[in-house]
Amino acid sequence: MTIEIGMPVYRPSGRLEAVLTALALQTYKNFYISIYNDTKPEETGELRKDAEIVQRMRETYGLNITLVQNPHNLGYMKNMHQIFDKATGDILFLLADDDIVSRDCIQLMKESFDDPEVGCVSRPYYWFLDDFRKAVRFEGSCAGDSKPRKVDFMRSPIEDVGKCMSATGQLSGLAFRRSFLAGMPFVEDMFTVHIYPFLYIFKDHPCAYMPYPTIAVAGSTSQCQNDIYTPSPLEQWVSLYRNMDSSPAYQARQKEVVDRFVTNDFVGLAQIKNYGTCKELMREICNFVRFRKKNLLSPRFYFFALGSVLCPRPLLKKLVAFYKNKVLARTLRDADIHYEHFPFDEVAPFWIFPQQNERSH
Repeated sequence: MTIEIGMPVYRPSGRLEAVLTALALQTYKNFYISIYNDTKPEETGELRKDAEIVQRMRETYGLNITLVQNPHNLGYMKNMHQIFDKATGDILFLLADDDIVSRDCIQLMKESFDDPEVGCVSRPYYWFLDDFRKAVRFEGSCAGDSKPRKVDFMRSPIEDVGKCMSATGQLSGLAFRRSFLAGMPFVEDMFTVHIYPFLYIFKDHPCAYMPYPTIAVAGSTSQCQNDIYTPSPLEQWVSLYRNMDSSPAYQARQKEVVDRFVTNDFVGLAQIKNYGTCKELMREICNFVRFRKKNLLSPRFYFFALGSVLCPRPLLKKLVAFYKNKVLARTLRDADIHYEHFPFDEVAPFWIFPQQNERSH
């Protein structure tokens, strides 16, 4: 079984050495790395730094890395498309250029795929801002298991299915048995481009859900460009589920999942207000009603909808930052995140915390 780590990157020099160092320190080392650099060709200084980092990691740790420089800027969706098209490993593991893997991340993933029934891997993850060991958001759950949990989309408890799918919002740490992707059409939607292959497998094959977070996500480098909310993120998610399979059994299951975990998640409205347009925000609010009429009876829906509409953007940005840094960070202090699994001391010398608006890609 060969394991390929596919990395879509864009101007990664401030983080790439740290990310690759975490890979070099894995407890399981039989893998190779394919980096697809979407940095614009005219940014020669950045490209030189990227190539120097890759060569240094080859020489220092013996990492097997292929660095592909795109002939022109493809954009995130087409860059992801070529990662799946050009992959050669039996297992494809996705990793962004600003996320840190735990030391046992690849080991746990490999052991999960030793079960021939398992088709994909999902995991809990957490976000950090200016401190690796200070979580400001947590996605998923830690059930106290010591081994990955096997989840069946059609037959497992809906809560377990929801955990697997909710954790797919970030691409890092998702893994796929490529033979189960045969015949899959590739859908280039911004928010679900990496989730479509996951659900394509998960609807027919079990997912292994990691027992604790194996990915630390750099929230400070979150996407903040202002042209990604058309088409609507919610429409992309609903379309993903509805159009994946026409069988009655699947359609009944997907309606349950969408109602429980997709059309009542209003937090993204604040992000659209902060980085999108008024038209995009109003359309998304209407979509929450269109896809789930019960939201009209939800006080939480009105809190997020009216708050996003009425709160001035500069104030809302400050409130969101305060909520992450002070409220969420405090509630997550006692979360069972297992920071000790991550090589933070080793990667810290190579990490540069960029400004929130560093990337306009």
